Amino acid sequence: MPDNYEIIDSSLDDIKFVLNPTFYRADIEPRRVVLDNDALVAGDQGAAQEAHKRIESLQQHNRAGDLKAED
Repeated sequence: MPDNYEIIDSSLDDIKFVLNPTFYRADIEPRRVVLDNDALVAGDQGAAQEAHKRIESLQQHNRAGDLKAED
């Protein structure tokens, strides 16, 4: 087959997607994480609070437009 010969076949669509992925805003929106403090033992409270702060920070950056759909 010659170089740059385009093969048009729908069975190759999944490979085309992997080479050039397309995402929609709904696909990359941060998911709400619910931390169940009742299920945590006392030693894990600090770790849960830190994780919650990091998640909130990421959500604020996303709302501020720091994370773009194209990234």
